[in-house]
Amino acid sequence: MTTRYLWDVFPPVLIHANESTVKQHPSYRAAKSGDPDAAYLLVNALLNLCGIYSPKLCLGHRQ
Repeated sequence: MTTRYLWDVFPPVLIHANESTVKQHPSYRAAKSGDPDAAYLLVNALLNLCGIYSPKLCLGHRQ
């Protein structure tokens, strides 16, 4: 049985790409099926480095 977590205890996250963009990427289906090379290509194409290195600067005053 899959363990589900309540949304109120879910850690804060930054979204790197919208869902539509991710699902339309050529590597999405293979990555979703467990292909690590496809997953690497997908993440490499859509990763927002600003969100990794300096989220505070990217978000400014937004929460």
